[in-house]
Amino acid sequence: MKRKLILALCIGLLLYLLTGFLVAPWILRTQAEQRLAEALDRSVTIETLRLNPLTFSLSVRGLSVTDHDGAELAGWDEFYGRYSLSSPFRRAWTFATLHFVNPRLRLVLDESGTLNLADLLAASTPAPDAAPAEPAPPSGPASLPAIRIQRLVVENGRVDFSDRSRRLPFDTHVGPFTFHLSEFTTRPGDGSPYAFEGITGAGETFLWSGTISADPPGSEGRIRLSGIDLPRFHPFMNEFATAVVESGKLSLEIDYTVTWDGFAAWSLSDGRILLEDLAIAGPGRDQPSVSLAGLRIEGLAADPITGLLSADQVRLETPRLAAVRLADGAIDVQAWLRPMHPPAEPEAEWDWEIAVKHIALDDAGLQWTDHSTPVPARIEARDWRLRLDGFSSLPGTVMEIEAEGGVGEGARLDLSGTAAIDPLMAELAIESSNLPLALATPYLRGRVSADLHTGRLQADGTLRATVTSLGTPPNQWEAALA
Repeated sequence: MKRKLILALCIGLLLYLLTGFLVAPWILRTQAEQRLAEALDRSVTIETLRLNPLTFSLSVRGLSVTDHDGAELAGWDEFYGRYSLSSPFRRAWTFATLHFVNPRLRLVLDESGTLNLADLLAASTPAPDAAPAEPAPPSGPASLPAIRIQRLVVENGRVDFSDRSRRLPFDTHVGPFTFHLSEFTTRPGDGSPYAFEGITGAGETFLWSGTISADPPGSEGRIRLSGIDLPRFHPFMNEFATAVVESGKLSLEIDYTVTWDGFAAWSLSDGRILLEDLAIAGPGRDQPSVSLAGLRIEGLAADPITGLLSADQVRLETPRLAAVRLADGAIDVQAWLRPMHPPAEPEAEWDWEIAVKHIALDDAGLQWTDHSTPVPARIEARDWRLRLDGFSSLPGTVMEIEAEGGVGEGARLDLSGTAAIDPLMAELAIESSNLPLALATPYLRGRVSADLHTGRLQADGTLRATVTSLGTPPNQWEAALA
């Protein structure tokens, strides 16, 4: 009897192994190719599929999905997954390892702006004219199935993106990137650590790390982007402005929190932004109209509940602006920063409040040319320094301001005092030295019968002004100069 039992067990084990190693993989591979092809409406091929009935593992190599244009839509070199035998004790479907090697995805927007995945997304969306189902009786909050993934790895991933809907085509790719997720679970309240890092085709790097939870859905962590090459995105910017970004590198890192518990809630904190070597040229300009050696923002935070966007410090290094006022009074910088195709619907009003503890400009410069005067006026300001403390767009907030710099040849101008945004007002102490009177000649010609060719002005005093609406002269002002 014992021999028969042992023989039956051996035969059963042999059949189990033969089925798991030889028969089941062939059946699964054939069925997977057929069912995936039907579901995706695309050709699907799998080079090899292997099962290990002893370790409860699955290996799929050479999966490839061919898009309608004949190019590969998605695929991977290898997938390895292993089911954990501890699942009954954890009371959850537990996977010890899920590992993707060289996964690929190709996204394409055609000339009409249609995504190559549009048919798949539409198939997953209920038809709008479908008859609504009978509402189910309330049965308490729905819960996710108990799933635990002890280790998820995406190795050498890559995403290719092409946009043919723009006036100028745009192509880029992200990768290779890696993703690590540990101890992910759908159990309520558990957060799983993760890390997502990679590099783009232009050498830009990104890192996304933190924790993620499934019940309730949420995540918190830190995002870091480095070396973003702004000129690469000219095909997108060209839709909104005629200016050309000739150079510029952007880096960003910030903490975030996102939760969903009946409604979406998010916040940003401890952000840092660095913009280097920015140069923007207007249409037909040989030289940049706007340039900036560096922009640094520290302590950036945003809270949609309070509607406050804040920063501890904003510092601009060597900003330069070359602006021209045309004969009709329009300023060229405003013209080439306007969208090429204004939106048909008016944009929603900005309802955020802005607060910055400290704003600083160092070595700022301005070249101003005015063709709206009887003779062209040219004014150059250089070596300007600005300090502004307590900036806020909140009504009634008063901030302190200090500024000093050169105007024309050998002239200096110092300003200090207070200012406000709402209402727009300023109360400033002014100290000027060696201001050339000839700067006023283009604006005085036609109003007085004499021109100022020589002479310099030195004056100290105060200026008080209040403006109720932008674009209008001060409705209240007074000046006292000596």
